[in-house]
Amino acid sequence: MSHTHEEWTESNLNHYQSAHSSRTKSERIRNEADTLMANCASKTQRSQQEAFNRLGSRIEDCNSWRADLQTELDNNIRENGLLKETKSELEHAIAETERPLRINNE
Repeated sequence: MSHTHEEWTESNLNHYQSAHSSRTKSERIRNEADTLMANCASKTQRSQQEAFNRLGSRIEDCNSWRADLQTELDNNIRENGLLKETKSELEHAIAETERPLRINNE
C-alpha cells in the first residue's frame, strides 16, 4: 500500500498541525500551572505570615496576662502578710485585755 506524494504531504501537514496544536496547548497548560503554583506559593506565604503575626500577638497577650497575674499574686501575698501581722497584733491586744478584764470582773 503506497501513498501518493499528495497524500503523504497532506498526512505530514496534518501531523505537523496536530503536533503544533498539542505543543501550543501544552505550553498554555504549563503556563497556567506555573501561574497557579506561584499564586499558591504566594497565598501560602501570606497565610504563614498572618499566622506568625497572630501567634506573636497571642504570645504578647499571654506575657502581659502573666505579668498582670504575677502583680496580683505579689499584691495578694503582701496583703496576706499584712493581714497576718494585723491578726497577730489583734490577738496580742485581746490577750492584753484579758487580765484587766478578769481583775475587773472579780
